[in-house]
Order: sequence, then structure tokens, then C-alpha cells
Amino acid sequence: MSGSDQLHVVTNDEISDGRRLMGRALVWGSAGLMALVALAQVAQQMGWQGFGFQTWRPTLYAYCLWATCLCWAQVITRGEQGKRTLFVLPAALFVISMTVFPLLFGLIIAFSSWNLSSADGRQFNGVDNLVQMWG
Repeated sequence: MSGSDQLHVVTNDEISDGRRLMGRALVWGSAGLMALVALAQVAQQMGWQGFGFQTWRPTLYAYCLWATCLCWAQVITRGEQGKRTLFVLPAALFVISMTVFPLLFGLIIAFSSWNLSSADGRQFNGVDNLVQMWG
């Protein structure tokens, strides 16, 4: 490559296999941690195990850690192309966070029967709400 071909290239990255492996381990390790924390919180909510979580905030923190590790791994594993991806990735993660998570929670509510005056709390009732709405 001549000097004029590298006008828009900050670095000429030669990414080693160890660096790629480290980036993948960073993403998969943080994803595993996030899944473990979410599973622990679900287990506590279902009454299977008591871990002492008061809110869902630890899962939020695990998601933020995963998103940060995903952004770091883009640069670690892909170099200059990863920096270009990193320009858009935080905005995409934010949009997904603000659309997908509320959609999932809305579906959980739609397939549940919540009687706020009942001591039992939320009860899963499948598609009975939809049948009642359309029936």
C-alpha cells in the first residue's frame, strides 16, 4: 500500500489469533455472567432459591457489562473495522434496550392475570386474556 491509500486508515492492524480469542472470551464470558445473574434472579422470583436480590438491578448491571464488553471486543478482534462498528453499536444497543425489553415485559403481562387486591400476585393464564378480548 502506498501512503495515499492509507488516507482514512488510522492503524494498519495485524490482529493475532490470541487477540481474537481474547475478544471472543470477553464477549462470551460476559454473556455467560449475564445469563447466570438473570437465571439466579428468575430462580429467586419463582421461589426456587433465595439469593437475596431486592430488585432486578443486578441483571441491568450485568447487561451493561455485557454491552461494554461487546463494544471492547469489536475493537480488540476487528481493529480499525471494529472502531467503525463501535461508532454505531452503542446507539443500536440503546434502541434494542428501549424496544425489546419493554416488549418482552408487555408479553409477560399480557399472558398473566394480575389482581392487585389478591395476595397471590400474578398468575400465568396463557392465552385466556386474548380469548376473552376477542371472544
